[in-house]
Amino acid sequence: MKSASVSRKRGGKPASSLGPARRGKATRVKILRAARKLFVRCGFRNVSLADVARGARLSAGAPYQHFTGKEQMLEELSEDLGQLIAGRIKKASESRDPTLPPEAGLAVLFQALRESLDQEAEL
Repeated sequence: MKSASVSRKRGGKPASSLGPARRGKATRVKILRAARKLFVRCGFRNVSLADVARGARLSAGAPYQHFTGKEQMLEELSEDLGQLIAGRIKKASESRDPTLPPEAGLAVLFQALRESLDQEAEL
């Protein structure tokens, strides 16, 4: 007989109905979010993979199934941040008024960079 309590994801779908690839990706994202928060709050050197697992509310072995170590997590987080910042700067530079002096264009770019960093810090 099946258990009455079925673990559910957002949207009301049972977690078991998600395919393995989607569950794996969701777990990976959960781990990276926990790692980012802990690295910012405690410092990279002061965070263990067990801390990340606890922060993500996963088993202690979960990070090892998705990453080779903290360094790989940090690399992926850095790449994601770089892409976010590059996208914001590109958008800001494309919307800049070309009749303005270069200094004004730099101000727009730096504002976009500051907003990106502020947004990332809030996550």
